[in-house]
Amino acid sequence: MTDKQRDRLLADMTDDVAEHVLQDNYLQTQALTTAKRQSIANFNEQARFMRELEKQGRLNRAVEYLPDEEELEDRVSKGLGLSRPEMCVLLAYAKMTLYEDILKTDLPDDPFFEAWLRDYFPPQLRKKYASYISSHRLRREIITTVVVNSLVNRAGITFVMQMVEELGVSPDDVARAYALVVEVFDLQSLWAEIEALDNKVDTEIQGQMIDATQMLMRRATLWCLRHLPASYEIGGQIDELAPSMRELEEQLEKLLSEMGRKSFQDKARYFTGMNVPEKLARRVASLAPLRSSLDVVQVGKISNRPIGEVGGVYYAVGANLYLDWLRFAAEGIEPENHWERLAVTAIIDDLYGQQRALTNSVFSLAGKHKGLKALEHWQEQNESPVRRSQHLIEEFKASGTVDIAKLAFANRQFRSMIS
Repeated sequence: MTDKQRDRLLADMTDDVAEHVLQDNYLQTQALTTAKRQSIANFNEQARFMRELEKQGRLNRAVEYLPDEEELEDRVSKGLGLSRPEMCVLLAYAKMTLYEDILKTDLPDDPFFEAWLRDYFPPQLRKKYASYISSHRLRREIITTVVVNSLVNRAGITFVMQMVEELGVSPDDVARAYALVVEVFDLQSLWAEIEALDNKVDTEIQGQMIDATQMLMRRATLWCLRHLPASYEIGGQIDELAPSMRELEEQLEKLLSEMGRKSFQDKARYFTGMNVPEKLARRVASLAPLRSSLDVVQVGKISNRPIGEVGGVYYAVGANLYLDWLRFAAEGIEPENHWERLAVTAIIDDLYGQQRALTNSVFSLAGKHKGLKALEHWQEQNESPVRRSQHLIEEFKASGTVDIAKLAFANRQFRSMIS
């Protein structure tokens, strides 16, 4: 390439580079807005994040003008979270430290990220110089930067720390699971549709939709970290999971229980009433029931049953045994400290696991029975424990409250029903 050709190419890429920079700024600003909106709910985790970085010698709160322990306690008493400038500092440290942690692993070498690497460059370079991009001397550094920016911007400042603490995994394990979830659930297109509504719907509505994607992302990432083998190839797992996921999404509304279907339809109507296009409104409404979709896919593979049949039974189990109600009540608990949050999170995850295991039990006893007939057959075979668990949850409903002790007892009750 001559100097003149290079200069012409640089000029041709100007608008694309500018758009890329502006998009990065947009996503970082959106991440800060999301963090600020969730600042009270996530305050304890943000404080733990600062303490953990200090323990590792990677942060000096005094130098960065971040609140000390006395100030943190004062804010708790006043119901205040971190300020936006303080969030900016934490966001920067989340990215810098995660970059260091991931670069030294083999994650950037996964062939899956080749596409993420290409997308980093302007279209003019991708078309004519693809081979040079693949062998770029900063290939690993670029991939790590792209992964870290996406993960922290989309999942939140403390997301990786929480996954590491809860499951004892490494940061690159979390990043691998995050990338898989993004692809399996096609979250890139969903985020693009939400962001296309700028200045068309209230920002609070966009915020609610973004929060819904984060809740799905959290549950699905936890599932991947618990159930998939270590150091899997992302591309191979996408090929394994994505087709069944598309099939489940297409049939979802008719597979839900009556209560689940009503909740789905009510949420979709709420968003359409706020000027969200119907297709997008329905997709966002589907995110809550899809939190358990990877369990449905797994049961389908184990039982060798059609995904539609498995989904119908799985959601019916959740409704008939009040597991849906119990998880919803558990999600409404406001933990007083970090350990209570871990306890509630663990029990909620267990309840998903019990529903998956109970669905497996239904099919293991099904014989010639199919679909909801198989569930009826299973309930007849387990009439006493089913009735006991239903009465237990009805008692919880009548009391009007659910605490960690009740959750733990109910969780044990459901576990005893698994054959």
